[in-house]
Amino acid sequence: MSDESNNYKSPSTGNWEVSCSGSYYEYLINSDSTNNNNTYIKSKEIVNIRHIESNFILRSHEFPFTINNETYQEVVGHEGRVEGNDKWCIELFENE
Repeated sequence: MSDESNNYKSPSTGNWEVSCSGSYYEYLINSDSTNNNNTYIKSKEIVNIRHIESNFILRSHEFPFTINNETYQEVVGHEGRVEGNDKWCIELFENE
């Protein structure tokens, strides 16, 4: 992960912003699906996302915050085992 965050902190928790760019954007996506050949991710599939180099797992939090009238949910990286908030459901949308 990159430290190119411009020193921004989350307005809800005070955690530092971390951005991903260039070679730092290398994640391994693991699927819980037994029907997936690991080549593609399907809609409605449950996955976890792990940074390859640091081994940090992306975790969602129940900490919403608002910027310019848009609400966002905080996501953090952590070390350790995969738990419930580390699982992401893939949703595909078609452009109208």
